[in-house]
Amino acid sequence: MLGTRKINDPHHVARIPADPPVHLAAGDRDPCNQRLTHVAELLEDFRYAGLREPTWRAYPGARHEILNETNRDEVQADLFDWLDWLDWLDKHV
Repeated sequence: MLGTRKINDPHHVARIPADPPVHLAAGDRDPCNQRLTHVAELLEDFRYAGLREPTWRAYPGARHEILNETNRDEVQADLFDWLDWLDWLDKHV
């Protein structure tokens, strides 16, 4: 859990640029995120640091390596959709 303490350290979070979009994707059975608790804390830290509204998605039944899970096609499709959305946003805003 040392990694969690480091990433949640306000000094480290403050070093993250506020402009780039952020999308978190996690399996809800990933033992590293303690039932999505760490994901929620990270999103809160990002918002507090002034990042644009980060987006996120939890994948039911998926564990740590969501790009290698049985639902990897769904995860990849969602990530490509998010990238397409960013491209659209960049052109229309």
